[in-house]
Amino acid sequence: MGWPDAAHRVLRTSVYEEWERAGRPESGKRPGEGRVIGTLKHAGMAMPPLAKYTVMPPAEYLEGEIGEFAFYSGTSCALVNDIPSAGDIVRRVATEAYDVIGNRLTPLVSR
Repeated sequence: MGWPDAAHRVLRTSVYEEWERAGRPESGKRPGEGRVIGTLKHAGMAMPPLAKYTVMPPAEYLEGEIGEFAFYSGTSCALVNDIPSAGDIVRRVATEAYDVIGNRLTPLVSR
């Protein structure tokens, strides 16, 4: 919906897998197509409901079945090699910061 005849690169979700199991039907014949999955909550304005297969990506101003929205991904998603825990990310950032500070700032303060 929204961009006819335009392919979309999205992450594999239950919606994608359901569509794939159904034989990848075209628009108008997809499983659950037209079912309301969410609404916009923007400044108290009345907005039309969002149907399954909407082009709207999940965002903070949407309410509903967020997992049913399209999770768009560009070519950069192929660069993901691991999915570290939050603790691992903090340790990596701290280690990199320590190395940068040690290598770049030491000459500025050493005399």
